[in-house]
Order: sequence, then C-alpha cells, then structure tokens
Amino acid sequence: MAPNPRQPVRKDSASPRPPSFKYESLNYAKGTIRLLSILPNLSNDGLVQCQLRHGSVSSSYTCLSYVWGTDNAEHEILINGRVARIRKNLRDFIEVARKKHGISSRVFWIDALCIDQESTKEKSHQVAQMGLIYSNAVEVVSWLGHSRAISSAFADTIGAKPDPKFEFVKDWLEVVSNQYWKRSWITQEILLARRLVLWVGNMEVDPKRLGVVRRYLGNVNLTGKTLREEEWHPDVLLFSTYLKAMTGRSDLRNQSLVNLFHRLPNRESHWPRDRIYSLLSITSDAALISVDYDIPDVQVFLDVLGALHKSMCVCFWSFMVETMKYQAHSSSKPGSLHRAPILELPIRVTDTEFFSGPELKDWYTVCSTCRARIPDIDPDSRGHLFCMKKFCDCCNPGIHFYLRRYRTRNGERYTVQRVTHNSVDTETDVLQVHVGHTSADAFDFNALSIGDEVWPPLFRIVMTADVLMYLLHQDTSPNIPPVSRRLCQDSREEQGRLIYHNLQPKSTAGQPLVDARKSGSLGSTARSTKKM
Repeated sequence: MAPNPRQPVRKDSASPRPPSFKYESLNYAKGTIRLLSILPNLSNDGLVQCQLRHGSVSSSYTCLSYVWGTDNAEHEILINGRVARIRKNLRDFIEVARKKHGISSRVFWIDALCIDQESTKEKSHQVAQMGLIYSNAVEVVSWLGHSRAISSAFADTIGAKPDPKFEFVKDWLEVVSNQYWKRSWITQEILLARRLVLWVGNMEVDPKRLGVVRRYLGNVNLTGKTLREEEWHPDVLLFSTYLKAMTGRSDLRNQSLVNLFHRLPNRESHWPRDRIYSLLSITSDAALISVDYDIPDVQVFLDVLGALHKSMCVCFWSFMVETMKYQAHSSSKPGSLHRAPILELPIRVTDTEFFSGPELKDWYTVCSTCRARIPDIDPDSRGHLFCMKKFCDCCNPGIHFYLRRYRTRNGERYTVQRVTHNSVDTETDVLQVHVGHTSADAFDFNALSIGDEVWPPLFRIVMTADVLMYLLHQDTSPNIPPVSRRLCQDSREEQGRLIYHNLQPKSTAGQPLVDARKSGSLGSTARSTKKM
C-alpha cells in the first residue's frame, strides 16, 4: 500500500538526544584555560554549536565581559556535540557573535562556559588567574545586551544617526542604569583590557568616542535640573568612574582596596566574596588576601578586616557589613561560644540639654552633639549617654546608647542600651570597659561634674560585632546603612578609631569573656522596646 503523501513521514533514523556536556580537568600546574569557538551553522535541531578546547593565556582570544542575569539557565546550546544550558543574556550574545564571527577563527574566553562552575577548586584557580586572562586577551567585549535606547544614546554621541525616538535624558538614564555597570567583575575586565569595545545589539562602539558625554552627566536625572557631581545618583557616579577609566582620564589600578571601595560604590555580585575577589588583580593589597571558594563568606569577611585594618572608621565597618552581607549571632549549638569578631570603641560621653515650655509636652532633652531628641529615663537606671556622631562624623544623627555598670558577686558587669528619639531598648552585655585618665569613679555621678578636669572621660568599650551592629541599628535595618555609603577620608587613610581584635580577649581565668548561654548576650536575649 503506497504511503499517503499528506501523512508525515516517521523519522525512525533521527539521531538520539545528545548527552549533557561534562568538563575535562584543567592542568593547574601549567595554568591552562579553556577557549570557546562559535560555529557558523546551527545543528539539525536548531541549536547553536560551539567547540571548547584547552589553551593558555599566550593564545589569541577575546574575553567577554557581561552580566550573567538572574534567570535560570534554560537555553540549550551544543558544546563539543553535547548539550549545555546557558542564560538568556549569554545566549543573545552568542547568537550575535555567531552571525558576526562564526566564519572566522575568532575564539572567546567566557567565564560561565570556560570555568567549571561546579568545581570550587577550579573556580579558585581560575579566579586567581583572572588578571592574566584579561590582560593577555587581544580584546575585551563589553556586552550591554539589546537596547534601542542605549544604541540611540551611543549613536547620537559618536555622530551617527540615532533612533527617531531618541531622548537624551531618558536614553542615557537607561545607559547608566544598565545592570552591567553594577556587576563586580567588570571592574578588572574593563581596567585590564588592552583594547575594549562596547557591544549593544549589532552595534560596536569604541568607548573613547563617548568621553564627551561626561560633561553632560549632570543632566542625566529625573529632576529636570543640572546637578552637581556630589548630587548625582550612585548609578551615574559609578558609570562616570568607569567612563573616565575607559577614556584614559583616570587609572584605578594599583590602588588600595579601601580607595577602590570608595570610588566604585554599589557593585553587586551573587556571591558577596566576589566583591572582594573581583578587585584583587588590580589592587595594591592583592598579596594580603587569598582566593578560596571553599571557606565560608564570614571567614572572608574576617580575613579582609584582619588584612586591611587593625583600626577603622565606622563607615568602613558599615560598608563591609553591607558588602559581605555579614550577620553576627551566637552559635545555635548548646554551650557553644560566641564567635563574632571583637571590636573596641573608644568614645567620650556626650552632654545633653533640657528644654521646657508652658506645657509638659513641650519639655524635652536633646543631644548637644547631634541635636536629636533623647527620651527621658528612670533616674534609678542612670548611665552614661554616648552619641555615635561624636565618635565619627560619618554616623547619621540620632544614634545613641547608654552604658551602665552593675556590681555582682563575680565582679562588674557592663551593659549598653540602644536609644532612639522615642524609645529605649533592652540592655545587652559588653565584654569589657576601660576608663582612661580619671581619678574618680566614672560611674559615681555625685563625684563627677561638668567642671571636673576628668570630664568627659574616655571610655574604651570592648564588644562583639553583633553588639556594635545592634547599636548602629544594622540588626533591624540592614538595608538602611547608619553611615554614608561613601567612605570618608579617615577610612581611605586608615585613620579610624574603631579597633578590630583578631583574637577574642581572655578573662583572668583563661576563658573567653562571652558565652552564648549568658543572659544578656545578643544571641540569646529577646529584645523589647519601651515606649516613652
């Protein structure tokens, strides 16, 4: 019986689905890398085909600088005949590159495909080589995705014909807010490039041709006004920093990590440690920090503190907490000791001023340092009041705490109590308190007076990191930093007064001074708020 020509023919001879791609191990001793070629033709199933081989930094290759994206890796390609899954932004680039360079011998180094992302050992090895990989590339391509607005902004700046819908402010806002500029890894990728080219869709632009736009960045905002540089949005500031580097007007290489943190705010990464690791190939502090993806983020946080600062400004501490997403707390294991880092806060007592009016509601107390209102407290629980603004001008107004001393059978116990404009929180213990240059008892309020030569005494308060975060409100408002996101001059010159101790202080009995089981330690105390 003859087959019906309208009936589809069954493809019994169709090839089975290719297996999943698996990496072959690199030769770490020889410093090998992987290089990717994009083939011009699609597979029979319509998939992009690539070839991956081993090479070295002496090979001729192009590095890709791009944003991974947050979507799932669900787009299939073939690598060496086997199936691999990639994210949309990389798929878009590969498709553009296939049409541009598929028939050439051009090869690429692309981190998502050339590094086995499942191997922490390989990631540590390849990240340590990242500076060599990018600095030896023939070219670095910065992929900004497909965007009509960005293409139009670039076209207008270089003298080409922009899209008819081009609007300077609106389109350049899309340029500076592109997620690419916030990605942590692009810092070294841009700064180490021998030659850099920006790709947006099919358009290629030499960034040196965009330098003229910097004089107009003050207009790139939604206010309709020309803003001074200190008023610019962080996205505009970050783009401006990169634009100066790409056009040769500034060089960020060989600077300290602290200076790079200051000049490159709001950099983002999936793994907090990459905000540190991504700068090691360009910073003068590279020898102080090792790349290791097998240790926890908290250890990276402590290593950086120990390597960079024995003393620091509060703004640097706050920056590191935010950057590394650090959360200090007591261990959940019964009987375990608190492992938070130890910090010493040398600070002087602040004065207050009382104001009265015709009615009781008009009576109030203000801090003489920051002028914020202070709630009244029970005279029987009187303690010394401290203003963080007095300790460091970086701190926002209104961050106060009380320090109290209690005499117990085992000695003296010191507590701190966070204060806001209308409430006082539960007390929590600190480790040690030292009072300098006082002949009188600093907690004998009858012996102390404003005219006394020992007033105001300097208190050196030793506390765990979680207590400091509590005082700075970083435990309840982690997304609202207590200080400016820009690091102050003291931080950049390593002149801060907040002292970091690598080792936990010991009591006279040789035991750690803080225990997770101790009533009043932040890991075990339930905090309450008393409305005043």
